[in-house]
This record gives sequence, C-alpha cells and structure tokens, in this order.
Amino acid sequence: MERLQQTADNAVAFLTGLIDKMGLECSVTVTSSEDNRVRVRITGKDNSAVIGYRGETLDAIQYLTLLSANKGEENFVNVVLDTENYREKRTKVLTDLANRLADKAYRTGRRVELEPMNPFERRIIHSALQGSTKATTESEGEGDNRHVVIIPLNVNNEDVYDPYAPADGYEKKPITSSEFKRNGFGKMKRFGYKRGER
Repeated sequence: MERLQQTADNAVAFLTGLIDKMGLECSVTVTSSEDNRVRVRITGKDNSAVIGYRGETLDAIQYLTLLSANKGEENFVNVVLDTENYREKRTKVLTDLANRLADKAYRTGRRVELEPMNPFERRIIHSALQGSTKATTESEGEGDNRHVVIIPLNVNNEDVYDPYAPADGYEKKPITSSEFKRNGFGKMKRFGYKRGER
C-alpha cells in the first residue's frame, strides 16, 4: 500500500508540474489506488487540450507519467490517466464499431480492415469480439501502421453456398471458402423477355 501511495504522489507531482508548464487550467486528482494500479483524473476547462486528437496527447502524457512515477523502481505500478471520462466513452464507441463491423464481415463474407490504432484501442476491438460467433480479429502491420483486421468466421470455418449458381436437381452448388473470398456470390441471371421484345 505504501508503494501505491508513493506512486500516486509521484504521478500527481509530475502531472501538476507538466500542466503548469503547458499553461493549462486543470487540476489533478487520484481517484483510486488498488490492484497495483493508480487511476488519476485531470479536470478543468482545458481538458480538450489534454486529450488531443483521438486521445494521442492523453496517451503520451500517461506514458510520461508512468515513467516518472516509477522512476528508480524495478517493478512498475500501472498509472491510468483519464479526463472527461474519455477512456470510458472511447471504449463504448470502439466496442459498438467492432460489433457493427463484425456483422458486416459476417454478412458479406469479407475481411474488414480498420485504420491504424494505438495498443489501447486495438485491445478494445480484440476484447469486444472475443468469443464472437460472427468474426475473429488479428493485428497486422508494423509501427504506426499496426491495425486490426476483422475476419468473418462463416468464411474461415466452413463452406458457403452460392444461391445463384447452377446446380443439379434442386440442390444449391457448394463453393469453397477460398472461391467465395475471391469472387463472392455470382451475379443473378435475368429471366423472361429482353427489353423491347414484348
């Protein structure tokens, strides 16, 4: 407990000094210190400057705070920084996005590639679809181009049927998963009169 308290005090001292140097009107408060984790909240009228574009500034400040608060220690205590409940709101947005794109991938039978994201956001996508019956996820790319790919389970795990393909009798003709990925469903054939024949 003493170690957690020391880390919390270090984090507050570092953040207070950093915010002062940035010329922002914000205050720093420790909201919890438990399970080897210190949660810190920044409040004030300049909150948006702390968040930055899609939380990039917040992530950078959190990383610097983590290093400063654990300076000289062999085992790090995790420091989580938040403002305006940004983490919770972003988690909900990305979870909803993951579920929508999983539905799309399952419906179309095609992989969906998301834009590059930081590790925090990629973990949210992976967690949201963990155990999904419609899609699974993988991370691809390196460095700043690291991104999540949502892969439909219906194409990976079983053959699908082309509803428009010709078949013997009344049965639909099966196509392999690889063929489906490459071509999708075939085009529907037209029946009846051609234009101008009536």
